[in-house]
Amino acid sequence: MKRMQIAWRCVVALLLGAPSTAFAAPGYLDPAFGQSGFVVFPHETYAATDIKIQPDGRILISADMAGLAGGIGGFSVVRLLPNGNTDTAFGNAGLAVARFGSGLNTAESLAIQPDGKIVAAGLSNNAAQGNSEAMAIARFRPSGALDLSFGSSGTVQFVAPRSTSSLATVVIALPSRKLLVGGQAQSGSGPHGIIVRLNPNGAVDATFGSGGVATFASPFGVTAIGVQSDGKIVALTGHNATRLKPDGLVDSRQPRGTIVDEAHFGAAMLTPDEKILEALPVHDSQSQNDIDTQSFRLFPNGTNDPSFATPIFDFINRAGDGFENGPFAIVLQGDGSPIIAGQGQDEATITEGALARLTPGGHLDLGFGNGGTVASALDGDDQFTTIALQPDGKIVAAGISLTSTGGLVIARYLSQ
Repeated sequence: MKRMQIAWRCVVALLLGAPSTAFAAPGYLDPAFGQSGFVVFPHETYAATDIKIQPDGRILISADMAGLAGGIGGFSVVRLLPNGNTDTAFGNAGLAVARFGSGLNTAESLAIQPDGKIVAAGLSNNAAQGNSEAMAIARFRPSGALDLSFGSSGTVQFVAPRSTSSLATVVIALPSRKLLVGGQAQSGSGPHGIIVRLNPNGAVDATFGSGGVATFASPFGVTAIGVQSDGKIVALTGHNATRLKPDGLVDSRQPRGTIVDEAHFGAAMLTPDEKILEALPVHDSQSQNDIDTQSFRLFPNGTNDPSFATPIFDFINRAGDGFENGPFAIVLQGDGSPIIAGQGQDEATITEGALARLTPGGHLDLGFGNGGTVASALDGDDQFTTIALQPDGKIVAAGISLTSTGGLVIARYLSQ
């Protein structure tokens, strides 16, 4: 019955002239993926947090799923085949789970090592230990089984020195098989940003920073990490970027380098030339009840890049008041065009997973979707919270269904 309802909505969308799979144009759902361009993984999901595309085209999604591993939230990774079908050979019927304790455990970021192993990083909140929050890192074999050579039976928990709690928001795999894990730590003086480097076996690399940790005076923590061709590291902390030497110490020399590998959390990222690209929710100039989206490009010191148009737009452009259009994730095409993922809301207050594509100069790309944006009510009421690009340029977005089923929603869109 549920599939019949979804199929009927797709027919209605076609009749109304909404983007559909009947046309092959930028911003339209890819008919070669799943059911008419999307799939719903049927497990109650609190959040989809990251997507990585394997070299063979298989799709990894980290998610916070309900009732797994004995905790409130599940530290989970789902794998799909390139056509959108669940990869039942991965983990348990397509789902791999790490166990950290009986509290809230969430995977926030993914990385794929050169040897094909899969790393997930996030937080563990162990009720048995007084709800102490720790960085949580798990490494899986390509089969989805935990890699028992990593940490303690495949997992690592870490709290930064002189901190009461820590959490990971981003992880990046180095060619050396070492890992950079960025996030936030809390101490008596307040929150600050940290990057930890782990050895291939999961032990903290004491040669990095101070005892394995680089620390930043930022209440926002570290939300993106970029690695340059010379091994230097760029950390995004709030609206500023800081460059480190390969040993984790601050490098204040100019000029800027070129970032060849980057991972980020949320709707802010580092561009290859070390600029900061972000999207934020803003109130409409005509009404404080209407939420729009605005994108910015900043220099590493946080000042505005005047060559970028800083557009304000709605994912769903509706006349009226009280519509919530908010960004949750961002990615950059090879030609410098940003793609922003989030949610749009229509007059019936149905929330739809939404994308917007900008030109390299920051204007809405009128050749994408419906004047630069596209919104899709896939499972009836959805939002996109993470996004990635395949090597062929196709756009993979994932999020959650806000219906009673609460499943994980994954869609693929054409980019050209």
